[in-house]
Formats: sequence, C-alpha cells, structure tokens
Amino acid sequence: MPEDLFQASNIRLHRAAFEQYFAAAGALQRKPVQRLLSWLEDGLQLDFCHPRAAHQLQHPRYASKLRQVEQLLRQQLPACDVAGMIDCDKPQQIAFSNRVSCEKHAAWVSGHIAELLRVGTLRRWPADGPRPMVISGMGVVPNYSNPA
Repeated sequence: MPEDLFQASNIRLHRAAFEQYFAAAGALQRKPVQRLLSWLEDGLQLDFCHPRAAHQLQHPRYASKLRQVEQLLRQQLPACDVAGMIDCDKPQQIAFSNRVSCEKHAAWVSGHIAELLRVGTLRRWPADGPRPMVISGMGVVPNYSNPA
C-alpha cells in the first residue's frame, strides 16, 4: 500500500467496504457481522465487571494476575489504597510512569513516537479533552538479535 494512503486508526472510514464484502458473501445479516459493523460505526464499548466476580475468579491465572496488578500498584503508587483501587466495578483514574528503560533508550523512544504521530497511529491528547481513565506507562525491550 502506498504510504500516502495509509491512515492508522481510521478503519471506520471503510465501513462501506466491509458491508460490500459481507453482502457479497451473503453474510451481512449474521450476528457477528452486525456486531463488527456496529463496532466500526460506534466504536468498541467494553463492559467492565468487578474483578472478584465469580467468572473472573474461575480464570486459571486469576491469582497470579491479581498479584501482578497489586505489585504494580504498590510499586507505582506506594501511597495508594490497593484494595480500594481493585475492588471496584470500573477502573479508577490512574497514570503509570514510564519504565526506566525509556530513559536508557530516550533517543529511540522519541524518534519512534515522532514516527507514530506522523503516520497517525498516535495522536496528541487535547489539553482541553476529557481526562483518560488509565494511562499506561511505556517500556522498551531491546531486540539484540536485530541490530537494525
């Protein structure tokens, strides 16, 4: 695809092409297709549930994932009420700091972010926009097998 045609994060601009494709396949009225088309139109709306809900507790890695989240919260926000952050029906507003690896590889991070902004994969958050619920910190894992 020519670079000037690429528009990251704008899949919803192509909803008509999806409709045409599924109509030609005779699948336009199928529920999964209708769900996909609604996501393209309205975005994907996630329903959050309480982390200690019965179906959550049944997950085979529930305990280990819960410990990881608790450890991350204690590490990033030492003064926070960990139980209070976890025992809720939706995420609390939080911003995690970047990992130390971002400082070690600051030139690469800056260049990569500039490129992602250029092609539209990332966009600057408007200063007057609504405050995000969760801001995830970045980390860098060098690929020593590919020095390029």
